[in-house]
Order: sequence, then structure tokens, then C-alpha cells
Amino acid sequence: VCRAEKTAAFNMTVLSQLLGTPLQPDLSGHVLMLEEVAEADVILHVRDAAHPDTAAQRADVVAVLEDMVADGALDADWPSRTIEVLNKADLMGGVAFVPERPGAVAASSVTGEGLPALKAAIDLRIAAGMELADYDLPMQDGARLAWLYQHGEVVDRHDDDAAVHVTVRLLPADRARFERQTTTVD
Repeated sequence: VCRAEKTAAFNMTVLSQLLGTPLQPDLSGHVLMLEEVAEADVILHVRDAAHPDTAAQRADVVAVLEDMVADGALDADWPSRTIEVLNKADLMGGVAFVPERPGAVAASSVTGEGLPALKAAIDLRIAAGMELADYDLPMQDGARLAWLYQHGEVVDRHDDDAAVHVTVRLLPADRARFERQTTTVD
């Protein structure tokens, strides 16, 4: 299954720990990273669940994101696009031993435990903003069919002598863009 192209922004724990210290980097080189967070469809806040200061690290990252909201660089709804990934579950005895947190997914990048649950959470978050659409494309229109596979998630396809019939999940902007280019829409 092809997935729509998405942007994922990852944690800023290290950056937030360096702010206000002599080790603070020149942030002008990191503007793109912060812009990517603002434009991300899904924000993965990955943090070390086994670290003794994990709660403080979370608070630091949240503070950076809230500062971005105050500066107008990030929408206030960013938490609805965020999945907190409690990594290094292997150091705590496994996913079952990581304290539960609403909306968070415990995982271990070393053992792979919890990664299927993380993938499912990402898929669910991405799909939440998408719409289902049905299209009948002429058999010879491979370019538009390829575009649908590249920009959406084709969930059903049936070919017959007359056309290729597809049901595809698309972001609203991609659906509008595709429909501006086509005249046959179911």
C-alpha cells in the first residue's frame, strides 16, 4: 500500500536542553527544523522513557513548542498532531513496564517491541485527516493512476474493460488538486 507523502518532525529534547546554556547552538541553522515541525502532519516526540529526567525533558520540549505557538510559528492545535514515543522500553524491562501515558506509545528501537503499535498510531493519525474518494480512470491513463498511488492510499482497485475503478484516501488539498485535473469523478 502506498502512503501519501507526509512530513514527520521528531523530538527537540536535545535542543531544548541546550537552550540558555553555553552549549546553545546557533538557532539560525535550525530554522528549517522548526518550520518542519510547524508543517508536519504528524509530530513524533521521541524521548528516552528510561532517563531519570524524562518528565523534565518532556516539559522542555513542550515549552519550546508553546513558544513557537506564542511566536506564531506553530498552530495551537499541535498536540492533536503529536504522538509521544516513549523509547528505550528495553531498558525498563519491556513495553509493559513503561508507565502508561494517554496518547503515548512505548517502544524500543533496539528490540523492535512496540514498533507495530507506533506504526498503527501513525497510520491512524494520518488517515484521520484524509478523505475517501472513488474515481473511474480510463485504462490508458497511467499517469493519473500513478499520481493517486504517489499522493494517496489506494484502498481498493478494480479493473474492467472500461476503466480502472479506484477508491483512494487523500488529504483534502490533494483531492482538490487531483479533481481540478480530472473530469470523471464518482
